Amino acid sequence: MAIKLEIGADIMYNVLLADDEPTILEGMRDLIDWDRLGFEITAVMDDGGPVIAYLQTRPVDVVITDVKMTYRSGLDIARYVHENGLNTKILLISGYKEVDLALEAIRYNAVCYILKPIDVADLEAQLAKLKIQLDAERQRRSNEYILDYYKRNLEGLKDDFFIELATGSFISEKYLTTMFHLLYPHLDYRRCLCFLVNIVFENYDEFLTENWKHTSGELYAVLSNYISMFSGPVAFRMIYKAMGGIRVLGIATEPSDDVDKLAEQSIRFLCKSFYESFSLRTKSDRPETYSDIIALSRSRREFTGSNTDTELRNEINEQEKMLNSALNEGDERKLSNTLAKFGDYLEELDFKTAKITVKEMFEAFRAQREEIGGFFPSDDASLADTAEDMPSLRQIIENVFREIIRGNVGGGADNLVERAKRYIIENITEDISLEDIAEKFYLSQHYFSRIFKVKTGGNLIDFIIDQKIEKAKALLRDPHYKVYEVSAKIGYRSNRYFAKVFKNYTGYTPSEYRSRFYSGKGGVNP
Repeated sequence: MAIKLEIGADIMYNVLLADDEPTILEGMRDLIDWDRLGFEITAVMDDGGPVIAYLQTRPVDVVITDVKMTYRSGLDIARYVHENGLNTKILLISGYKEVDLALEAIRYNAVCYILKPIDVADLEAQLAKLKIQLDAERQRRSNEYILDYYKRNLEGLKDDFFIELATGSFISEKYLTTMFHLLYPHLDYRRCLCFLVNIVFENYDEFLTENWKHTSGELYAVLSNYISMFSGPVAFRMIYKAMGGIRVLGIATEPSDDVDKLAEQSIRFLCKSFYESFSLRTKSDRPETYSDIIALSRSRREFTGSNTDTELRNEINEQEKMLNSALNEGDERKLSNTLAKFGDYLEELDFKTAKITVKEMFEAFRAQREEIGGFFPSDDASLADTAEDMPSLRQIIENVFREIIRGNVGGGADNLVERAKRYIIENITEDISLEDIAEKFYLSQHYFSRIFKVKTGGNLIDFIIDQKIEKAKALLRDPHYKVYEVSAKIGYRSNRYFAKVFKNYTGYTPSEYRSRFYSGKGGVNP
């Protein structure tokens, strides 16, 4: 996962001009090519008092101010910025007789001063240097943000690593060991014993009925989080959920020479905690043990690739996606065609591998449909085990999918649209696209766009932008955020594009919206 926050010419920094001489203010405003230099004027004032009041509620990147003004001076502004720890840069304008005052302001971290009469070329040169400094500081903050992001998302990266390892998804062992070292820098991958185990909850149905007031999907989400936080000599992650049970991968984080003993003790301790914390009674299969992560990865690759090559496996995965899409769209013709193709690809596997593939597909589909509120037959995930040959396995697949189609009749589209809208609102700070939403809910882009418009009367993209603009308005009303930070927080990489979209929707640029909101002028709704 890579994050890049773009900086440079696309970033516009806001500038406040302050001088009690109107001709100087007009000259600075009109003679400087602010846009070319990467700045935009956010306010023009004639005294330091209004400037300080403005800074109390809104962030400003740069203040260009005369040292002496009628009531409050540029020195007062510089002192206020320094004492309140603001990031605002102060550029002072001074007559020859005020040089001593300007030098005093340097103590308050004023960037520099320009002597009157103002030389436009000199001021532009100072602004160009200041732009470089602001870009460098923003890059530093961006790097700090990225570091903080990785720290906050470390557990998510570990979740992905465990799942890819357990499913044999690592093709390059060099990449596997590199990722492991990044996630666990103090461990030696050659000495990390590991194991896979299936754990069944014996009182699962009773627990859901009598002890749990939420959905089964929410229960598994809680269990997954609980397992990842489990402390001890083994790091655990839930790989996937089955009906009334889970599959778990454990990797030793402390030295041990006996993998069987380690697995037995750790699983017993984990199962005991399930009962103590959730009143869930458990039983577990005999664990599959491995000497290190390389041995596990090779074993899983051999299993998932037995009697098949990568191309065939990819084709099967693609057909599974198409089946899911057909289910969510309720398209029986598409479902029939896809089932036929899927069955043909299964025929190329040996029967044992085909049964495992179908069982895992059913379990994955059950989890997906619980997540999006769709129907899945209550006990069909294990039906693949009952197939005696390939024709009976294909018939089981068709029966299950036909039942899902029938179970989804009525309200399915409404439910999907509402869940999609909720997902958009909850993730509005991300760069969300139609493709992302369609993939999240296992639908084709065309179908999802059409059904969204039918159910809401509006365009999906417009809905996403509406939500982003509303979020941007809320952030702009918070004086701690600068405009470019607001842009980044709602998923726009380009400041200019954000400003253009915002103005198209509100009639104001982000800076104008903020100024009008705090000045109490009309036309701006919260």
